[in-house]
Amino acid sequence: MQNTIFDTPSPPVTKILLPDIPAYCAFDVRFNRFTKHVSPASKKWLSGGIEMSDKKRRALDGLKCDVLASVCYPNAALPQLRVCTDFLTYLFHLDDISDEMDIQGTQDIADVVMNVLYHPHIRSSPSRVADLTRDLWRRYTQTVSPATQQRFIETFDFYFQAVTKQALDRESDENTRSRVVHRPSA
Repeated sequence: MQNTIFDTPSPPVTKILLPDIPAYCAFDVRFNRFTKHVSPASKKWLSGGIEMSDKKRRALDGLKCDVLASVCYPNAALPQLRVCTDFLTYLFHLDDISDEMDIQGTQDIADVVMNVLYHPHIRSSPSRVADLTRDLWRRYTQTVSPATQQRFIETFDFYFQAVTKQALDRESDENTRSRVVHRPSA
């Protein structure tokens, strides 16, 4: 039998080289003029009342959601840039906390968020996530059409379906690993 490249183990990946995307772009990268006003307010908005370790806070700051929103929406007015920045920060925070949850946890957080979106005037959960969602949704709905609001809700529901599937896959992977028998190689 002939050896193929698939028979040879690959060396571990130690680094990934990402292309310099802005170097390939034919347009100037522009920043929104309100970024310096929005950045501290958005960080304060998310962290208010949330216990975060220094490591998690640094990781969240390292995402630079404010810069991403600024570059994506260079012409947005201050209120719209603030909503976009808060949403990106909120979304990454949700993703971060859901990574540590099991299937039931992700379904519970999805229920809390989706209940707020469908029933924003009913306080069905006292959680910080519900409060953040309610505040963000209140400001978001002031700037978009009803059709955009509905599309947002539908898309966010798909997001939570994916997060729940991810938790299911994580749980399945953990169960598989616990059943794997490692045999010494000959």
